[in-house]
Amino acid sequence: MNTVIQHITKNIREFKTLPTVYTRLTEVMADSRSTIQDAADVISSDQAAVTKILNVANSPLYGLSARVDNVNKAIFLLGFNEVKNLIIAISILDMFDRKNVNTYFNPVEFWKFSIGVGIISRHIGKEAGVANVDNFFLTGIIHGIGKLFLAQHAPTEFLKTLEFAYDNELSLREAERKIIGTNHTIIGELLAEHWKLPVPMKNAIRNYPTGMVNQVPEVLAASVHVAYCVTQAMEFGNSGERIIEKPNPLVWQILKLRTGALRDSFEDITAKYEQAISVFSL
Repeated sequence: MNTVIQHITKNIREFKTLPTVYTRLTEVMADSRSTIQDAADVISSDQAAVTKILNVANSPLYGLSARVDNVNKAIFLLGFNEVKNLIIAISILDMFDRKNVNTYFNPVEFWKFSIGVGIISRHIGKEAGVANVDNFFLTGIIHGIGKLFLAQHAPTEFLKTLEFAYDNELSLREAERKIIGTNHTIIGELLAEHWKLPVPMKNAIRNYPTGMVNQVPEVLAASVHVAYCVTQAMEFGNSGERIIEKPNPLVWQILKLRTGALRDSFEDITAKYEQAISVFSL
């Protein structure tokens, strides 16, 4: 194992865990006797999280007809899992330094891109007929978390990969393998394991470039894959990539999106994106 990979692996093991409020909320959700009030009491212990959850819940992202003015109502209308995912999203956004800017990569623009992927992933999941799209928004937001980790913990090597990718018209994954010996999707998967995120989310982070898990389309990974390509095309933020990807034709087998599913929602998606950027203070 080369020294750069050793350094990265060590930093992943020592990286911040998700906040106590997430752990306690997970425990509450695992107890069949728990009530909405039990979950609300846990979340209310973190006032910063409460404020952002209410802001997001009242944004066009969810399109709720009723005003959400307390955590109990947010849980009732959005569900336990979606509120938990919002806590994770808010926490992860706060874990990474937004000042590690170089010629090719701007963390703030990358977060904007990632939020676009989250919004479009959720939209695709709904269009694909997925009954529960709770994990789609969060997975889209953190799909490329490995890039941010490299920017923060191996900035010199990451800059070299970006330069190499741009100069040789390669995907960042290809450049990372040549320069570092691993790539951001593997690092993202290791972070997901470190945070004990669900397997489908971990699979999507590792496989979003193709939408295939073990050579088979998987709906969450496929949705994030298409959302990634669409977000690039819509120029929401910046992915840090030289190459604009085209969707893998095999993912349509599982998504079966109607003709115009994305085109017809362009204005709605754009409005949700702009509001989300404001809510997450980007």
